[in-house]
Amino acid sequence: MKHKGFFSLILFVSSFTAVSAEGGESRWKVKDIEDHADVRKIVYESRETAMRRAEKKADVLMLSPSDRDAMLASVPEGGVIALKLAGESIKAANPESWTVVVSDVSGKELYRTKGNYKKVMHSGSDTYKSDDHISIPVAVSDSFRVFIIDRVHAVRNEYLITRKVK
Repeated sequence: MKHKGFFSLILFVSSFTAVSAEGGESRWKVKDIEDHADVRKIVYESRETAMRRAEKKADVLMLSPSDRDAMLASVPEGGVIALKLAGESIKAANPESWTVVVSDVSGKELYRTKGNYKKVMHSGSDTYKSDDHISIPVAVSDSFRVFIIDRVHAVRNEYLITRKVK
């Protein structure tokens, strides 16, 4: 699985164009339900979109059939959530201090993970920021909930992600 990290990097860099709470191009809608944590941006990219992106990248890179298969196999079953986080300290902005919980609409937990360590950047007099991406290894339905929990301040944001009907 030498392409897993490569795919994650490609997906993370490009996924902020997929769909966000601020609107964007996609068939998915992100609705802000509860907003207490300093999540600056959340983006969801479905497995289907991630798969198309990986297929295109594999074609551009002219990967061998086995490398192509490995890249496509690394696409997470439930897609990817990309985050822009902020905090008043390095610890508060570090994704390792955050938890992401994915549940169905009734609240049944499907997946839980801590954030992934990323470099935290100073972005102002009292603000630090970081980016993170969470691969969802389980399938999600056409509507699901995402909780982003700031464990430093014991606060959270809740989002409802739904597939748009054409």
